[in-house]
Amino acid sequence: MSITEPRVHRPRVLIEESVDTSFAAWQKANPLPWTKAKPPPKKSHRPEKPKHKFRVLIDDTPDDDDGDSRAAFFASPVGVICGHLMSAQRTRRLCIRAQSQCNQQLASFIQTDLGYRSDLPKKERERIIAQASGLIEVMAQRKLPVAPGLSPDQVDDIYNIYLNTVASRTPWDNMRASQEARMEALAARLPVAAWVPSVRGFSVKGLAVIVGEVGNIGQNRRHPSGVYKRLGLAVIDGLRQGTIPPGLSKPEQKQAWIERGYKRQRRGQVWAFLDDVLLRHQIANQVALGPYGEHYLRKKAEYVARQHPYAGRAARRYMAKMFLRDLWREWCRVTPQ
Repeated sequence: MSITEPRVHRPRVLIEESVDTSFAAWQKANPLPWTKAKPPPKKSHRPEKPKHKFRVLIDDTPDDDDGDSRAAFFASPVGVICGHLMSAQRTRRLCIRAQSQCNQQLASFIQTDLGYRSDLPKKERERIIAQASGLIEVMAQRKLPVAPGLSPDQVDDIYNIYLNTVASRTPWDNMRASQEARMEALAARLPVAAWVPSVRGFSVKGLAVIVGEVGNIGQNRRHPSGVYKRLGLAVIDGLRQGTIPPGLSKPEQKQAWIERGYKRQRRGQVWAFLDDVLLRHQIANQVALGPYGEHYLRKKAEYVARQHPYAGRAARRYMAKMFLRDLWREWCRVTPQ
């Protein structure tokens, strides 16, 4: 018979832990649905779109420029004016785009009523477009449009739509006028503004638009090539900056222009003030009235001799670059770094 030891009762020792009864602890233990961690997003099998690189104001920044000089410039009085001009030019471009949309919608509506179709012969399409433009000019004189083939109801509709278009465009007209007046007042305070009256056919408004598109014209003190590229006048791989391979789709064209640093809207601003207005004041009856008219006539004769297919356009671009070169030189001379 085995003798067993008596069972010894050992009391259990309960260790009470301190319990946090605060609201933060309860919220942590019972998270709300919108505070729960979301699962990682699923990976898409679609190829990622290429991210466009942001460009500086002028692409030809010297390698030794670490950004401090650019920041210091825009902190200077001239830099502050350039910053305001760039902001105002952005607003001005928006106004121009809105004005153009109003005009195009009105012209398209009238052309459709006049029988415009894309399958018509070219001469017939041009005739309808010219007729629609004439009706818009008549309505601008507060007269009803009269054209063969239009019923009285169509005439009333066209005139009412014209009035609505004028009413919708008026705010944009006023905003553009105020922005341009502000830009001219700002540009007149730039040191280079004293040089503007010496150029026949160029105005303070043109200076304001160019500075609004470029920013610091004298950022690169070595060469004005950065200004050319910013304004779409550079030569890349032996071709003008806006030249891209034919047969590309619209997205491919846009990507090709991005890679070449070309923007049609910015090039259009330069064309309006330099290629068009400046040229018309620099020549008359094929006689130069100023140095840039001489540049244009001389270069056009060279391009014609070389049988260039677009001698006039190429000469205009050359003349615009010569003007920007002189503007860059004067900017660097009178504006401190």
